[in-house]
Amino acid sequence: MSTGHANRSKTVASVGANSPLWGQGLVIVLSIVHATAVPAQTPANVPPPSLDHGAACAFFQLKKEYQRAIDHCDQALVNEPNNDNVLSNRGSAYFSLGKLDEALRDFNAAMLLKPQNARNFFNRALVHGAKKDHQRAIADYDEAIRLMPDLAIAYNNRGSEFEASGERDKAISDYREALRLSPSLSPVIMPNLRRLGAEP
Repeated sequence: MSTGHANRSKTVASVGANSPLWGQGLVIVLSIVHATAVPAQTPANVPPPSLDHGAACAFFQLKKEYQRAIDHCDQALVNEPNNDNVLSNRGSAYFSLGKLDEALRDFNAAMLLKPQNARNFFNRALVHGAKKDHQRAIADYDEAIRLMPDLAIAYNNRGSEFEASGERDKAISDYREALRLSPSLSPVIMPNLRRLGAEP
């Protein structure tokens, strides 16, 4: 029996009141999970291939089993300590568990390896925001937007940081730009604008 392989990359955006980001404005958490090729089918009479811990890290993060994801990421990093995707995935799992210092460490390490990856700035901005370090969060969202000018959720989240910093006009401008770039985010962005007494 033959085996098939599939490359998987999954993007998940979510908003929740249990998030450490919940504050003035609604913030969108973006997890971009990268997994390597995984077997689609394995013959019953053939031993399973050795476990791909990087893929398992991504898999368990998608299932929101964050500690299991971290355990597999740890194993993957033993063999590939400079794998920026695994570092970023582990950072996202730590973030989801509220372990902000650990998440920041991993996002910083991923950023050193891939400094032109907007995802790394976005992820680090989430941690700064959760720590109420609004100016650092804004600076990282600035970089994420510079690298990916159409990243609507970065505008929304930066708007939330501006709002928390008392910069109402900048917050409104960012919320409007997020809505222009991605009207599908309206359920998140419109409450932010209404709270500030602004029209789209």
